[in-house]
Amino acid sequence: MVTMMSNIIEDSKYGKLLTQYLKREKARPVVVDKDLKNKRTKQWTTFYRRNMNLYATERLRIKLKPFQHIMLYLMGQSDVFFAICSRGLSN
Repeated sequence: MVTMMSNIIEDSKYGKLLTQYLKREKARPVVVDKDLKNKRTKQWTTFYRRNMNLYATERLRIKLKPFQHIMLYLMGQSDVFFAICSRGLSN
């Protein structure tokens, strides 16, 4: 029965994705120290807060133009940000 299920999973459209996911889950360490998890979370949070343009492209999967990268980066660096744009920027 198990081999039959595994054959069905491997033959399905998402079989490769599922097997890759299961391999990654098996390789993942089971026990993660709470302090280590908090430290890593703080590091990633700080990184993405300082680099909002990278967060938009990597995590949100938004395709940005080069000037949009610069604008998002500058928005993250300063408390006050003014962008003076023409009509063409709205498209």
